Amino acid sequence: PTPRELAAWLALHDAPDAAPAVAPDGAGASALLHLGGAPGAPMVFLVHDIGGRASAYASMAAALVRHGYAVAALQLTGHEAHMPDSFEALLARALAAIRQRQPAGPYRLAGHSYGGVLAAHLAGRLEALGERVAFLGVLDTVPPPPGEAPLAAAADPLERCMYIAAACAQAAGARAPSFERADFAALPDSSGRWRAIADALAPLELWPGVDAVAELAALDRAFALLARLPAPSLPLLRTAPEVWNCAAHADDFAPAWAASSVQPVCSHRCAGDHVSMLEGASGAALGAALAAAIARGDNIVELSGSID
Repeated sequence: PTPRELAAWLALHDAPDAAPAVAPDGAGASALLHLGGAPGAPMVFLVHDIGGRASAYASMAAALVRHGYAVAALQLTGHEAHMPDSFEALLARALAAIRQRQPAGPYRLAGHSYGGVLAAHLAGRLEALGERVAFLGVLDTVPPPPGEAPLAAAADPLERCMYIAAACAQAAGARAPSFERADFAALPDSSGRWRAIADALAPLELWPGVDAVAELAALDRAFALLARLPAPSLPLLRTAPEVWNCAAHADDFAPAWAASSVQPVCSHRCAGDHVSMLEGASGAALGAALAAAIARGDNIVELSGSID
């Protein structure tokens, strides 16, 4: 991924049209954030991307709320006392958080980029428990080769410093600091590297009233973990993934998902590129499209239940 993509993943600022409530729900390495919706409304779970932060979904979540859904998003901030040490542990904690909020199906899941991979694995776990998954949305997601780390370069702490410095600046609409790898290599430890980045980013006021060094270290902790966790093969799902491809490329990722479902996979196209598809008007339009697709899935579940 590029620093601009990582900027969206880190999601340091909520979009202006974000849902009004962003509150932590529970503890653990995959805490849920409530992104809006009335009590008792059908729940949609959005799954964090490789940066671990959930607020990149703000525009999309606000649109889902306007269409009558409640939205909760999984996130991994890097501030957790205990981080998962494997993909299995990551899934287990995410599944526990989802089941605590909604003990029984039907479940509605969606995730962008790497979040689509996590959402598919969570759907498989829910189905294995006998639960019904009414909707699985994968947003510009390419199924990864099993056992391969999403971003091998993240194993290098100096590379992560350069990525995160650029991403933080770009998330604020500013030019990336002019750091070179040698600048970080000359510093004695990670604390010194984060202090140098925090000083360079200080005029942007990214974290008012917050220890910027601690926040940068937390971002690195989550990103380093997620980018290096190899995922197993995708499960074979009873639900059909609905795949959204951004307009910036001609690829259709739906055929790559076909082997992961016993049903035909649906393909859609949405405005924007891999990052901007979640932002502003594009994100709102995508949220409305998701709401329509989710409603179709809910109707199928209701019809199936009446037949049973």
